[in-house]
Amino acid sequence: MKNHKTCRSELVAQSAFGSITVCPDCNLYHLHIGPMSFRMEADVFQSVGQMIVEYFVQPDLEAANREVSGVGTVKH
Repeated sequence: MKNHKTCRSELVAQSAFGSITVCPDCNLYHLHIGPMSFRMEADVFQSVGQMIVEYFVQPDLEAANREVSGVGTVKH
């Protein structure tokens, strides 16, 4: 992690519950969720993002593949 006295925060994403900013000088990402903030190096931020995508997107893809192949699920 590079040490800079002041980070320049550039907003890259925003929602009703949080935002993501990045400092292009030190390549640090800041994930803001409600009252919490997490400062992460780019590789850690990418890993967290991948983990979230795999959790939310992968089950949907697997369900879609089951439906296409004719294997369905039974709902009670």
